[in-house]
Amino acid sequence: MRQYKLNYFAAAGILSLILFISGCAENTIEVEKLVKSNPDVKLSLTKVAGQSGSFRLKTLSQRKVSIEGPAKENALNFEGGQTGNKIEMVFDYLVESINDQGNAIEKIIIKELKYYSEVRNEAALNFDSSKDKNPNDALSALIGYSYTIEVTSSGKVVNVTNTDEILSEIKRIPSNNEIATGLISESSIKSRHSVPLPDANDNDLKSDNTWSEVVSFNFDRMGSSSFEKIYKLEKVKKTGGNLNAAISMIAIPSAASSTPSIADVRPTYTGSMELDLTAGALIKYQENLVNEWVMVFPNQDQQGPPSVMNMTATRLFDIEKIK
Repeated sequence: MRQYKLNYFAAAGILSLILFISGCAENTIEVEKLVKSNPDVKLSLTKVAGQSGSFRLKTLSQRKVSIEGPAKENALNFEGGQTGNKIEMVFDYLVESINDQGNAIEKIIIKELKYYSEVRNEAALNFDSSKDKNPNDALSALIGYSYTIEVTSSGKVVNVTNTDEILSEIKRIPSNNEIATGLISESSIKSRHSVPLPDANDNDLKSDNTWSEVVSFNFDRMGSSSFEKIYKLEKVKKTGGNLNAAISMIAIPSAASSTPSIADVRPTYTGSMELDLTAGALIKYQENLVNEWVMVFPNQDQQGPPSVMNMTATRLFDIEKIK
């Protein structure tokens, strides 16, 4: 009887796998056939006035440092541990108009905000707009405020306006003023709302379509790292009547990187995107960078093991349409 049950569950598992694979095959569409039947489909954003929705954004910027070996016992002033911040934001968007250049003018309204920071494993700030309603907190003052961005069809934010009112408001609030100001700086806003799509002159849908961009990160005393992010159209699938493009990203270290000569650098940088081709809208985009430095110092006592310092920097960006 027991053997019968095992065979039954094994058969059920195989059947489920077959159905899953066949289901995926049925939903996946050959790009060549799609282009012939829908020649106007592009890897681009297609926005119209009155379009609206909501996104949830999560970011992480973190650094971990540890030391192993004999040096750990003598490193009285060594400041290791984990330091960084996590941000979660929910915002609404409304396409107010499309200008003469074909760019979308969007109003962004901050609806929810969480901000957590720690220094060497000790919490420094833990803000949650659903719980913290302090009018004397600059982060609380951001909730409900709006600003305007101009976005191209290739997803690039080329202009940011209407932040003066927010800046004027939070300038009078000393608590968390610097953090709040940073969240609505032009560079932060552009980074938050840009989508890495191909240039308008090269956004035709074709098999194995690739495009790239170069980015750099400053890691303070550990130097800087530059990467060429390469995006690739993996497949197009039909989901709920819409055509969704699955896009992958891998990053290659650039020669422009600058790191300490004694460090062995081990970067891992990947990402993925899902784009609604039917609506010309972003569904979700995620990227994750883990940059690790390993430094080995010989022991003054040549008989003993060396000391090893490990430092890991993590950068996470995760945005998803929720409405």
